[in-house]
Amino acid sequence: MRPQSLYPFPYKPFSELPESVKHVLVVEMSCGQMVEDVELGVSRKVPVSFYGRCGGMAPSVEEIEQAAKKALG
Repeated sequence: MRPQSLYPFPYKPFSELPESVKHVLVVEMSCGQMVEDVELGVSRKVPVSFYGRCGGMAPSVEEIEQAAKKALG
């Protein structure tokens, strides 16, 4: 899911995630400012992990895949 806007934060789509969602990985080019909003959006029903970078360097697909595998165990 990629929010079009962060203000106001789109809580509704996060609250309507299907039961099959077991974990959410927040990927940001920041220090994690969106993690708490995502946790609130999913009503803390599933774990939320963070993978981010500062400095303008976007993470690669492989790095995101590794972060997702680590989050899922």
